[in-house]
Amino acid sequence: MSDPVFTVNLSVAHVGSGGNTRKGAYFYSFDPDILVIRKPRTTINFVLDKDSASDFVVVDLVSSDAKYQLSAPRLTPDSRSVSVVNENTQRQLIYVSILVHDTRRDELVACDPQVINSPEGN
Repeated sequence: MSDPVFTVNLSVAHVGSGGNTRKGAYFYSFDPDILVIRKPRTTINFVLDKDSASDFVVVDLVSSDAKYQLSAPRLTPDSRSVSVVNENTQRQLIYVSILVHDTRRDELVACDPQVINSPEGN
């Protein structure tokens, strides 16, 4: 049996004002918006959706993971997605930020989903 895979779609747009990051200049959202990981060794793929302009590329994933739950991030060659393997052995909230570069405006946008480890049986 293969390890589980959790795909998360990320929408990013430059809106000028009224957004939720970079002083309101950008809006981002995740689908699903809360990630509750229940299975061990779950691969999480964060993917820029088709509605996100081609000017946006993923450059990194950083986290507050102090209990060694997440593997090193792996970017795809087209820089439209990043993935990590979540060991999911510890119950915790992991602060994660997907760093997206707006190549048109040369701006870095931090997009932070909620990642909750809730191992089975705990």
